[in-house]
Amino acid sequence: MRELETRCAELEAGEVGFAFASGPAAMVTVLDMLDAGAHVIAMDDFHGPTYRLFETVRRRSSGLDISFLDPLDIDQLAGEIRDETRMIWVQRLTQPYLRPIDLEAIAGLAKDRDLTTVCDNGPLTGAASKPLDQGFDISVYSSVSQLSGNPDLRAGLAVIAAGRDFAQDKLAYLRNALGTDIGRAEEADLSVCLDTLTDRASRQYANAGAVANFLSEHPSVERVFYSGEAQVSSFVSAIVSNGMAGARRLIDRTTVIQPARYLGGERSVIEHPASMSHEPIPAEVRAALDIPDGLVRLSLGTENTADIVTGLKQAFD
Repeated sequence: MRELETRCAELEAGEVGFAFASGPAAMVTVLDMLDAGAHVIAMDDFHGPTYRLFETVRRRSSGLDISFLDPLDIDQLAGEIRDETRMIWVQRLTQPYLRPIDLEAIAGLAKDRDLTTVCDNGPLTGAASKPLDQGFDISVYSSVSQLSGNPDLRAGLAVIAAGRDFAQDKLAYLRNALGTDIGRAEEADLSVCLDTLTDRASRQYANAGAVANFLSEHPSVERVFYSGEAQVSSFVSAIVSNGMAGARRLIDRTTVIQPARYLGGERSVIEHPASMSHEPIPAEVRAALDIPDGLVRLSLGTENTADIVTGLKQAFD
């Protein structure tokens, strides 16, 4: 392994790391470990681009049979496992409501049936969550924005747990065959970014807690979703009053927090799932997932806490 891959493997408590040219490149390479026609169980509230890759690309190009299920319903997951099932793929938190998933329960379910488990840990990083310690086989990064602090840095990662020699050999072969390896410049940049991860993360967690508290007390906010009680999340979701108009007004009037489609990084950003991150998901699926027009998601950066809160207050006024 190269230096970056070694450091990422250590961060994720894994044995072997692989760096890729992008998040989608990492996900595609992991999915290509499966034979055509394999059945995959995936969470039903993926981030929009991930849903698009699974549903509109790999289902067609690789013939994968994909079931999108509620990852919080372990009995439902168990009931969907078939003879053709080969993989379970989830994120640590559901999107966009940030509900924590019981990774240990899913890992136990999969182990009993010899299934490969994959967790997209990019939104939290190994600084906050270690899926491999909870029994998962592969920790993949669909984005390194949170890891690097730079949303413009394109890269992806996959870390394999100890003892999964077949997965290690297969992924090494596929990365070479598909040409999905990371570029040397991006590899060097990401390695440097790892030096500041701990400091950045602690500031982001503190800012997220302050914003969650502010939003929970504001009369224009109907509900707040925040999984950072243990100080390990920089994300906050909220439903604001007046639906689409209320959400767009907030986004248009924010100052310190800037509108952006992709979350993560040193800068605080806000996005509107119905028209941005979850726009690739069909309207009927969004409705089934209860993604209202007034829902916004915030990814808190490292700016001054008071400046962030003041900017939000002014945007609401």
